[in-house]
Amino acid sequence: MIGKILGIIPIYRLSNKLYKKGYKRISKVLDSLNYYLHNSIIPASCEIGEGTMIAYGGIGILIHGNSIIGKNCMIGQGITIGGKSGDKNEIFRGGMEELL
Repeated sequence: MIGKILGIIPIYRLSNKLYKKGYKRISKVLDSLNYYLHNSIIPASCEIGEGTMIAYGGIGILIHGNSIIGKNCMIGQGITIGGKSGDKNEIFRGGMEELL
């Protein structure tokens, strides 16, 4: 139950929804909460498609604010994704990989 509420993706989704509605200060607080709980930076301004999962609680993930991640992707620990990736849907990224 706690993971469904305080998991990295649910916090991101709420932050992203608030960001799109113009509540950027509250969104920034949620981004900070994700950082403190999961040691990851996933800004509300990035786009993460439905069905995308983040493994191992999202430890050490850095996603650039302009990144677009498609549907049904799997992101492992220690991943850095910068800018707009050419990869779209059903991608696996894991193990200290960097996509810049």
